[in-house]
Amino acid sequence: MASRCPWMPFENPDGAALAPLFENYLFVLLPASCFVFGVCLRTWALISRETITRQSWVQRAKIALSVLNVGLSVGGLVLFFRSAEGHAASSIASLSVAVVASIGIVILSILEHLRSSRPSDLLQIYLLVVATENAYQVSKTACIHGTPGVIVFWVVKTVLVLVLLVLESLHKTSVVLGPTGKVSIDDLSGFFSRRLFWWLLPLFKKGYRGQLDQLDLFGLSDRLRPKEIQEEFNAKLSTSQGQKSWMILFRSIFTDLTSDFLAPVLPKLCYIGTLIAQPFLIRALLNFVTSSTESAAKQGPYLVLLVLLEYVGLAVFNAWYWQSVSRFNTKLRAYLIRAIYTKTLSSKVAENAVLTLLTVDVERLLLGSRVVHELWGALVPGVVALYLLQAQIGLISLNLLFLVAFVTAVTYIAGRMVFPRQMAYLESSQKRIKFISAIPGFMKSIKMLGLTEQALDAGKKLRDSETRALMSVNEIYLSFNDTMLIDISGFTVFQFAILLVFLPYGILVTLRGDTFSIQRLYTSITIVKLFTQPLIDTIENVPAFLQAMASMQRIAMFMAREDRRDPRQISEPDEWALDDPDDNIQSDKDLNQWSNSRGIVEPRAGRVSSHPYPHGYWLTPKISNSGKSTLLRALLGEVEIKSGVIKISHDRVAYCDQMPWVFHGTIKDNIVAGEPFDDTWFSIILWACCLDIDVRHLSNGIHTPAGENGSNLSGGQKSRVSLARALYSRRPVVVIDDAFSSLDRRVAAAVFHRVFGTDGIQRQQGITVILAASSFRWIKHVDQVFILSSGTLAYTGPSSSIPDLFQNIATSEEDSPDPQFAAQEILVLPEAGRNDAVSGKEVARPRIDSRRQGAIYKDYLRSFGWYILLIYVILLTVSAGATTLQYIWLKRWGDAMGERAQLAKFASVFAVISLLSLGAVVAWNGYSYWCALLKSGTWLYMTQFTSVLRTSYINFIQKDAGDLINRFSQDIALIDSALGRSFVNVTNQIFSSIASCILLVLATYYILAVLPLVFIVFWVIQRVYLRTSRQIRVMALETKAPLCSHFLSSIAGRATILSFGWSKQYKEKTDQLLENSQVAYYLQYSTQNWLVLVLELTAAGLAVCFGAIVVSLKSRIDPGFLGLALNSMIDLVSVFPAVVKSWTTFETSLGTIARARQLMLDMPHEKKGSFNPPISWPSEGEIVFRDVCGGYSIFGSEFEGDILKGVSVTIPSGKRFAVCGRTGSGKSSFLSSILKLLHVSRGEVFIDGIDISTVSTDLLPSRIITLPQEPWFMPGTVRDNLTIRARNKGSISDSEALLALQKVRLRTKFEARARDLGFEGKVLALDFDVKAMLTAGEEQLFAIACAMFAEGNILVMDEATSRLDKDNEQFAQRVIKDHFGDITTITVAHHLDTIMEYDLVGVMDQGVFVEMVKEYRGYTR
Repeated sequence: MASRCPWMPFENPDGAALAPLFENYLFVLLPASCFVFGVCLRTWALISRETITRQSWVQRAKIALSVLNVGLSVGGLVLFFRSAEGHAASSIASLSVAVVASIGIVILSILEHLRSSRPSDLLQIYLLVVATENAYQVSKTACIHGTPGVIVFWVVKTVLVLVLLVLESLHKTSVVLGPTGKVSIDDLSGFFSRRLFWWLLPLFKKGYRGQLDQLDLFGLSDRLRPKEIQEEFNAKLSTSQGQKSWMILFRSIFTDLTSDFLAPVLPKLCYIGTLIAQPFLIRALLNFVTSSTESAAKQGPYLVLLVLLEYVGLAVFNAWYWQSVSRFNTKLRAYLIRAIYTKTLSSKVAENAVLTLLTVDVERLLLGSRVVHELWGALVPGVVALYLLQAQIGLISLNLLFLVAFVTAVTYIAGRMVFPRQMAYLESSQKRIKFISAIPGFMKSIKMLGLTEQALDAGKKLRDSETRALMSVNEIYLSFNDTMLIDISGFTVFQFAILLVFLPYGILVTLRGDTFSIQRLYTSITIVKLFTQPLIDTIENVPAFLQAMASMQRIAMFMAREDRRDPRQISEPDEWALDDPDDNIQSDKDLNQWSNSRGIVEPRAGRVSSHPYPHGYWLTPKISNSGKSTLLRALLGEVEIKSGVIKISHDRVAYCDQMPWVFHGTIKDNIVAGEPFDDTWFSIILWACCLDIDVRHLSNGIHTPAGENGSNLSGGQKSRVSLARALYSRRPVVVIDDAFSSLDRRVAAAVFHRVFGTDGIQRQQGITVILAASSFRWIKHVDQVFILSSGTLAYTGPSSSIPDLFQNIATSEEDSPDPQFAAQEILVLPEAGRNDAVSGKEVARPRIDSRRQGAIYKDYLRSFGWYILLIYVILLTVSAGATTLQYIWLKRWGDAMGERAQLAKFASVFAVISLLSLGAVVAWNGYSYWCALLKSGTWLYMTQFTSVLRTSYINFIQKDAGDLINRFSQDIALIDSALGRSFVNVTNQIFSSIASCILLVLATYYILAVLPLVFIVFWVIQRVYLRTSRQIRVMALETKAPLCSHFLSSIAGRATILSFGWSKQYKEKTDQLLENSQVAYYLQYSTQNWLVLVLELTAAGLAVCFGAIVVSLKSRIDPGFLGLALNSMIDLVSVFPAVVKSWTTFETSLGTIARARQLMLDMPHEKKGSFNPPISWPSEGEIVFRDVCGGYSIFGSEFEGDILKGVSVTIPSGKRFAVCGRTGSGKSSFLSSILKLLHVSRGEVFIDGIDISTVSTDLLPSRIITLPQEPWFMPGTVRDNLTIRARNKGSISDSEALLALQKVRLRTKFEARARDLGFEGKVLALDFDVKAMLTAGEEQLFAIACAMFAEGNILVMDEATSRLDKDNEQFAQRVIKDHFGDITTITVAHHLDTIMEYDLVGVMDQGVFVEMVKEYRGYTR
């Protein structure tokens, strides 16, 4: 018999084989039986599928090798019968089943290749088991039998199985039939490729070599696309009540995603089982070192093999587990975002606060869902560890139950405090995000009004409130402190455990005079680590879990909101009616209570009669507060009615809102919207809405970006784009809410005649139009007139029979179209590809070079302050040093165990060191959260917010609103949580790793030869990883920005989307944007899991090297230091990967700092003027333009081109100057140039002889009184907003403030509101909710009241009364004249009757003044 192999697990002390039963059942029979059963199930699933791959040499090779494997399996059975053991029943059964399994390999290999796009997991796993068993047979045969023929047989069989395994692992991209498109490599990868993340290697290669782009990313796996959200999902949540709605949400998620939720359970159980084996491995190594027997010495190589299996198993199972969690989270994210968007469209109320759910709550819920399995996974190792420790040291191990009680108390207290306070924190975040999300749409008004500092102050106050919600105690909220308390508990658990266990046990053993063996001491320490680690994980995971519960509650409460109910009924085609239930054709209806999306409207008693008028229009003249807009919204189904019936002929209605909805896209995108593109019809619509001239004057034509909320368009252009969208859709019914108020008379007349005239588009297409207008200018063209007053129908009938009461407003002279427009033919645009001088491709945004990190590190460290960083490092050094001393002193005490004379010294010093370690950890952690992270987060937020508000308006309009909001929502949330936490973790783990390395070196200095190599490997890994992960992290944030923009746009245009019937198209667009975001999100976590695997495998290599050194140098190693080193090895195996993982998490989280840095580069502070004029400037108010050219452009931007083209004009002091002209002629740009919002490329503007280019941009607007078309109001009280422009707010008395409200006829309304809210007599103390308190016209009146407290000798008005009806507009003009009559006044006017008494009128066209008129009254041109 051949010589025996000492390193095999023998069946007897000196044997070289496993026990036959163990070998046959575990290695052969059980795997083969499971495989045969799996083949039956899989064959049944595949047999009904179609063939999706073509034949190839790989398939033929697999068939040949698998058939050959059947022959060899039969040969193995024959060899067994010829051997001495040929009659063992277990062997016969196992080999027979193995033959059957080999036949199953042939069948399954053929089916899997032809009918599945992914290599078979079942085949790969079984072939790996077979290869392992065959390799064992080679070893056993060589060691025991030594027969050359048998050895060759098993070698050939082993090689064949390995080759077959390789072939079965190859992906099938090249043989899949049909185009594969942008598919997920994850879907095409086999078991080993997925578990070892080989499918990511091409991505790392691209990321390391250059800049990644969205096209470089893989497609999203079909398995990660959730099925369509069920209707009953929303129905369940809509009927949920109170605080239990989150449970319904959880059940709904679990029901739909059960398999994905349970997928991590199996790898987690495997990981726990491998982890529990660690104490036994440590004890075996210590026994090996301390034993001197020959049989023990032979176990050395076997122990090294066990170390390899232990730590490789931990690495693979851990990576498998986290990848399963990531897949569930990716699917859950899509599920939640789609559900929130669907609810946003269907909900009765839509507001920007939904963005907080998208950017904050969803992310927190996902972070919490990552730790769900960690919570139950902590129970099993804890119980097993307590049992094992009791076997080592007896009942003293029960002292750890006190630690459990402490942790339970902390968790319970934290649970009670975190949940409600987390809700309060999220509410604070929501207020801040809601405030910031409104800024992009009002930035022009903020700049015009000179309210940059006020906006900064408001943003800082909201941030401070949010921070207090993180930090405060009792009256101030506790959420952040709870997190800190939990962190401190987590960092101190192990120190507490060592103190509770070994201090009393050491005293007891010393008093007894017993000995404490090295094996027992360090095995016990390992078991204590096994016990405390789950506790630490539980404590650290509690905040994320509780925050997830709070976020889930908020999402569930949102999903439970009442849905919008459409009260309309579908009637016969071409019929519209507002009917009483008793009459379906002509009747009266009580509109006793209407409610719109902002809430309940006050009851307005009255009777409204209506008649169906097919293909005609109803003119509903706009009378302030008459209920006109509510009536139109009722026709759209946006308003609840208390009684009566609304009948319509079509549920899809084209709608033009009073506030035009223009989203962040091109002009073409805004007009076409959710409809197919028709080039000819598009050209006709441009002509009809007089947009063809505007398009020709724009450098990018129809591809010119409209800007956020139409910021790149004039008010008239926005209205005409909105009207063009309604007409382009070809809906049979169009509802228009005062779309002509922002158009000048000539353009309005031209548009009206082209669209609604006798030969207009409306008549030709047979469209029914319901038009609410500000005047009776085109009264004779309408079929039916409604006149509303205070919710009551004052008149209905033909225009020829209007009562005398309204004749004073019905006698306006009808406008005829300007000859310039009337003579034009339809402009037919060229076909696609030749439309404009400039291509329609979107200008690419500058990408962040995330590979240059030096400046980013510096920016982040600077946010702390160097003094704070120094204290932080000192505290951390003391903490890590004290913990290491605790280990070393415990080792010395173990060496001296049994010496009673030394008991007091060892016990007292150990207690002091332990308490010092605890105190240092508490001090360091508390300082981190109370000081360092708080200061850093505030500094980073304010730096970005200041850059946004203090940059020039030209720079600002080039930024996407969704990107900005994403920065101030998700990025700030990351700074507050992931970035700060990863910084604390990485610094702590670096110091802990240094301490563990010191203990390793103390045990054996030979390890010094290995450590540098390990550090080099770690450095190479993180370098390769970071180059890719940083880019993917930035891409994940960037791809979410369009999703935020889409949400914002959908919220703003919700009424339009629903009225047009575009819900399906916008949901599809959401899915498209979401999928783009999902790809980067999934790859972000996949790359992190790859990193975890690679780092843990590298650490496993270090553990194997250390084990080999121990085995080789057994006699030269101090067992005490070896015990310390082995425990340090356990720490390093977990800490080394944790260091690099935390470091890379920190690095990728620094993407937020990279984005902040890029934002500051893209939005530099606007240059301040060098001249500081006296406080009295401008004292005269004279304005002089000298050959001024300018526009909203900077060199190389997508908005290049001057709007003003050589403007020269002098406006004398104290005169009233009006600017007229068609929309888009440059009127608003002329005003903007006075306030330095325009980039002046040539010429000068002087105010009282001072060139305004030398005056600070912040100072200039504060010296000019401005009334923009869209006034901006900040969070605060009525008084705060009323006195927002006052230089000395404290000097304004309450009576003066109330008088201002009275002058604009708003005092009565505010007083009524105060009474309803219980604030009678405290009008000025009301929280100013502008949308709930005021109509669009009343907002302009309130802005006039605010301007009364501003100081200056120049008044600039940009269509400041355009939203008022004629009577209120005349009233507002009188108020303005009475209060500001003596100062220089410049106004942009579309309603010419408002400027009859002006001193000078300038007519603009194409950026120049084409005519100047004095004494405008009587001017008829």
